[in-house]
Amino acid sequence: MRLVITFSVFLGVLFHSCKAEVELLKNADFESSSFSGNWHCSDCRMTVHTENKYHGSQCVMISNRHHDWSGVRQSVVLEGGQWYAAKAYIRLLNMPPGVSYITVELMAHLTVNGHPKFATVGQIHMQQEKFGWTEVGGDFLTPDGTTSAYLYVQVHNATVNYLQDFSSVQKISTNSNWKSEAHARINSLRKAPITVRLANGASATGISIELKQQKHSFGFGAGVVASMMTDTHQVAYQDFVYKHFEWAVIVNALKWRLMEWTKGHINFDRPVNAIKVLQAHGIKIRGHNMFWGVDGHSPAWLQGMTPAEYITEMKLHVQQVISHTRGTLEHWDVNNENQHGDYFERHTGDPDITAKMFQWIHSQEPGVKLFINEYNVITNSQCTTVKSLTDGNQ
Repeated sequence: MRLVITFSVFLGVLFHSCKAEVELLKNADFESSSFSGNWHCSDCRMTVHTENKYHGSQCVMISNRHHDWSGVRQSVVLEGGQWYAAKAYIRLLNMPPGVSYITVELMAHLTVNGHPKFATVGQIHMQQEKFGWTEVGGDFLTPDGTTSAYLYVQVHNATVNYLQDFSSVQKISTNSNWKSEAHARINSLRKAPITVRLANGASATGISIELKQQKHSFGFGAGVVASMMTDTHQVAYQDFVYKHFEWAVIVNALKWRLMEWTKGHINFDRPVNAIKVLQAHGIKIRGHNMFWGVDGHSPAWLQGMTPAEYITEMKLHVQQVISHTRGTLEHWDVNNENQHGDYFERHTGDPDITAKMFQWIHSQEPGVKLFINEYNVITNSQCTTVKSLTDGNQ
């Protein structure tokens, strides 16, 4: 006799737990007005500022800058081949005339085997004065041979004055027991006993039990090619998707440039037909993407339009796409890769155009969850911060 039991399971992800250690900066939060032996201003003026501070009773104001790199810095001793977490909080005090946003970076000037080496620790590509206090930071791996470094904020316009507060450089230690601790959490949180009762007092002798997983509670997903989901010659491809995944992203067929290569000639059939077959098999779908913020990924026929014409075409695109996909998608990637791409901000002249994209889509279909999509947000932390690490949690 063979007993087959079907069940659902939630699978967890194993994270390599890390935590930050001792603060390496002296006077990291600028609470001491004596900067002897800690902070010094390179090609700038540093003054104590007690208004609009981020933390504590005071911060510092950076002014009289002549280069992007002009700012405060402090030398710290580092080890080679180690991970470090660094951050600083900044607040812009002015913007250059006619400029809506600027790039801010946290840089590391490392000394490696006696030679200088620069590394970008964190980046904010579209910082505005109205954002107020903003964290810029990330984690970085020091090359072998590293002995020291100084970290500094780099603001990409020398006319900008800014405040700085609550800065930090900390070594990230590795938890050597992370795997056993993760397995213990899996056993405690992700597993449960199964009781098998045999009817009518039947003997268990000779009975084997097979557990067959029918569905994941965890949302496993994959990017799929729309044309292959509807091609009768691609049954093996389709069956693999249906068997292994709960979610799908149509990788190209919903992208504006590829949908509407020629103005007014939009290929809705390719994505919509794929959406229908995926839905019929219980697959949830993420729309990718309504807009793409990097140059070269929007219709070429937009070039040369005025900012007002850009906005008109963008609103029309949202209306047309959602009129064909309404009620079929769970998610939308609203603006793809806009953490480093500012195509629409430049061409519309509106630094807040991404927020308006969200509003347009939400007004058309309020039940869909909306997202910013970006790559390298974990393997490369330049567009993200590492608060979880500096708090000792991950």
